[in-house]
Amino acid sequence: MNFVTISAVLMVAGIVNAEIKFDTKNIANGEYAYMYHDGLSSKDETGKLDSEGNSVVTGQYRYVLGDKEYVVTYTADKDGFHPKITILEYELGRMRVHSEVFLSLFV
Repeated sequence: MNFVTISAVLMVAGIVNAEIKFDTKNIANGEYAYMYHDGLSSKDETGKLDSEGNSVVTGQYRYVLGDKEYVVTYTADKDGFHPKITILEYELGRMRVHSEVFLSLFV
């Protein structure tokens, strides 16, 4: 076996053995929260009603694709979906900022 093959096997083994976390809360007044985290992705989201009774959702999700980690932080309300996207360079379990792209969609 060469070094690249061994590294790939070790990286996949680390992902397979990653701890998976999940939690959820559903509150009777319309509020909720949930989260999950695994070796390569995660999502956290909360929802509540504003003072006018409109639903407001805030959250973040992230995932690794190739050598990049994509992080999307968002708010969704009566005016639409408002994401901000950050792209990080991903190196074998270490992350460092490579570039940041902030997008305001559906303004």
